[in-house]
Amino acid sequence: MVPENQAKGPVMGLVKDWARRQWHLVLLGLLITAQLAVNWAWLKTNVVLLGWDRPRHLIESLVYNDILQQVSLRSLFEAWVHSGYYPPLFHWAMVSFYGLFGISMDVAASVNSVFLVVLVVATYGIGSRIGGKGVGLLSAFITSTSPMIFGMSRYTYIEFSLTSMVVLSIWLMLLTQGFSHKLYSLLFGLSAGLGLLTKWTFSLFVFPALLVVILRSGLLSEMRGRVRSLRVDRKWMVVSALSAAALTLIWYVPNVARAAELPLSYLLVPISWFLLGGLIYILRQPSSSGWNVVGSLWLCIVVAGSWYLPRIDFVNHTFLIAWGRPERQSWALGYYLDHLINEHLSLVYMVLLILVSIGLVVLAWRAMRRGAGWRQILRSDFLLLLLWIIVPYLVFSFRPSSKHSRFIMPILPALGVLMAYGLSRIRFAKVRLASIALVVLMGTSQWLALSFDGLQWLRDAAVVGQVNVFARMFQNQLPNWGETDSGYWVVPGMLQYLSDQAKERSQPVELALLVNTRQVHDEHFLYLIYTEFPNVKLRELAQNWTGRPAYPQLWEADYVAVPSANPPHKLDPASLEVVGMLLERPPVLFQEAFEVAGEYPLPDGNTIYLYERKYVLPEGYAAEQYEALAGELEIHLGDGDALLLHPAHQVALLGRYYIGRPDLLLPMPQSSNEDALIQMLEEAATQSERIATVFEAGQGEDVQSIIGPWLSEHCFATVDGWYGPAQLTLYACETGLSGEEASVEVDADFDGQIRLLSHSALPPKIVAGEILPLTFTWQTETQIEKEYKVFIHLLDGKDVVVAQRDSGPVGGWRPTTSWSDRELIKDNHGLLIPGNVLAGEYGLIAGLYDSEGDRLPVRLDPGQGVRDSVSLGTVEIAAP
Repeated sequence: MVPENQAKGPVMGLVKDWARRQWHLVLLGLLITAQLAVNWAWLKTNVVLLGWDRPRHLIESLVYNDILQQVSLRSLFEAWVHSGYYPPLFHWAMVSFYGLFGISMDVAASVNSVFLVVLVVATYGIGSRIGGKGVGLLSAFITSTSPMIFGMSRYTYIEFSLTSMVVLSIWLMLLTQGFSHKLYSLLFGLSAGLGLLTKWTFSLFVFPALLVVILRSGLLSEMRGRVRSLRVDRKWMVVSALSAAALTLIWYVPNVARAAELPLSYLLVPISWFLLGGLIYILRQPSSSGWNVVGSLWLCIVVAGSWYLPRIDFVNHTFLIAWGRPERQSWALGYYLDHLINEHLSLVYMVLLILVSIGLVVLAWRAMRRGAGWRQILRSDFLLLLLWIIVPYLVFSFRPSSKHSRFIMPILPALGVLMAYGLSRIRFAKVRLASIALVVLMGTSQWLALSFDGLQWLRDAAVVGQVNVFARMFQNQLPNWGETDSGYWVVPGMLQYLSDQAKERSQPVELALLVNTRQVHDEHFLYLIYTEFPNVKLRELAQNWTGRPAYPQLWEADYVAVPSANPPHKLDPASLEVVGMLLERPPVLFQEAFEVAGEYPLPDGNTIYLYERKYVLPEGYAAEQYEALAGELEIHLGDGDALLLHPAHQVALLGRYYIGRPDLLLPMPQSSNEDALIQMLEEAATQSERIATVFEAGQGEDVQSIIGPWLSEHCFATVDGWYGPAQLTLYACETGLSGEEASVEVDADFDGQIRLLSHSALPPKIVAGEILPLTFTWQTETQIEKEYKVFIHLLDGKDVVVAQRDSGPVGGWRPTTSWSDRELIKDNHGLLIPGNVLAGEYGLIAGLYDSEGDRLPVRLDPGQGVRDSVSLGTVEIAAP
């Protein structure tokens, strides 16, 4: 038996020997491990999901997860074609992690660990092929410590997985050696198909280089020759067709109804059968550059087409976002350069890139002078790197409707390889090693400084004068610092409160959201509602995609969240106006109907106010009628006037549409005794020029029977009307012209039943839009058996009525049938002069008429004839 210490010797020796020979793989493993460890620490510290797309992808992943709760051909098909905009690969990857580790935001973000390993290894592979293992290792280091790369590896954006798939596909394409290797060719086709299933922009980064590889390898000529001599294997073609038919039917028969709803509908079946049959036939062909290219591309089409064909409608969405909004189009060359320097690479790596690029150009020039022609240079792998970088940069910069620094992120590994190769070409060993050491030191410092809050001193050290050598833009987020300060994460607290209220009410509650900032917006709420708070509903009104005005919708929700500040570019202009109105001068009905249930201060000094609605909207109310009523109030009431509502729930009915700010009067049950009501009315009549009352039919007649008569007696009713069940009456409270000292004696006899003894004197001038107050003194001659109404007409020079008022005496509260014999009746009326009445002198007449519309004959003097009205004189109307 070998002693333990002797057994360890050979084993350790083998390990050390392997480590010496594979030092680059050891360091590569350490680099990956360090990246994963730092990302894990970052995710554990960070609780704020900045931005909009990150939580949106989280929500999408939960939808996919729900669809796949019961795995079947139908659920798989539905999950595959669910989205008509984003291909499904990234969301499916998150769902797979949910199955392994449970549902959470950190688990979803951790799916990037797989893509990170792919990215680092593939970048190492590309660098190794171009310049050796040292270049490969340095390429992986520079790429993985580029701020955009390690920053995005922590977020649930698609672009990180896209970058990984781009690098993997480029590496596999290089490994095909001009498509002479069948296995690598097929792996490239599979990778390219999966890359397209990650995002459609994959093609911009890979296909230009692919086209060059195909063109410069002579494959097209070879394929033309093979086509001429092509012999069809009929037996295998039949086998391929039957096999493809079986697979196609297995996939589509259970999903025929769903397929019929898709844009290509039943055409999907023959197209899928053709593509699958062709792939099976091609895979059996012998290995050659031509067949390998065809097989690779055909496999790519089959894999990618599994989503792109059913969801061919993605083209419309993509074009609309990319170039379909001319009003937003602009060149983006400078935009992407700025973000490349300050967000993607930092000044450190950008200076290195510039120096390396200059050095490589010089080396290329020298090579050409030594006899190496452009043909040799163009056949090098560097051309593929340049196409990988330049083509997407130019395309994304070409007057897009939408631009974002994330879009060009997949070019960073190519830049990393260029920088690493350039460093390796430094002639002097000591200078080369010192340069590499400096780059490693600076790259590590930046990576750690932008990953941990506690390294503020290192971030401060990177600022030299006005220059910050580290990256510093949106994607370079610290886990709990500045924009990601955990104090911003108020969404869970708000939802917990709302959820508790829903439990107390035993029914869901709805939140109307007027907040849309990077740290608090609808996607955050929706994600947590989806996962933790199902008894809360959300209505997003900040961007307000409903097409309906935002303010009336606030009244349909139980709670309203309003910020003290919002980014204007992320709010619908009309919603921004609503926020400003609620914060600066809220409508009086909003102030009454909503009360602050909570305040959520944010680290930047702003606050989110959570309002709770006190009044419930009754079902089946006449919405259009109340909207018309609100329009009438907007015309006639201003600040300082008074609005009296009864019963109080009309606050909710009218509040949706009325945004005025008069003094609000609400007769409450405890104050509905006559003395309290009259005191309230006296104060309102003293302080307000106008009072509008809105009574609901059949509600609170006892209160109305006190308010109506008092206002009619002490003020001047002018506008009244019914709006569904609500009655509006507008009163003018200007009493300066009423009274005996301002009256004109008339003594007009109306058919021997009623005498008009006097009326208030007319003002010499009144402005259009104002109310003319009139007081009549009536006396009965006998018991009156009919109800008569009073009419007042304002006539122009051609006796055309330009304004009128028709009402029962005393605002309708003292019908003529209730008058006692010889009783004196003081009757106030207000005549609203329309604002569009032309300036000039107008006549004023008044009279009585019965329910049939027949006017009572009137005689002013026994010697005069009978008329149907009394002239009250003339009044001059002035322009407003």
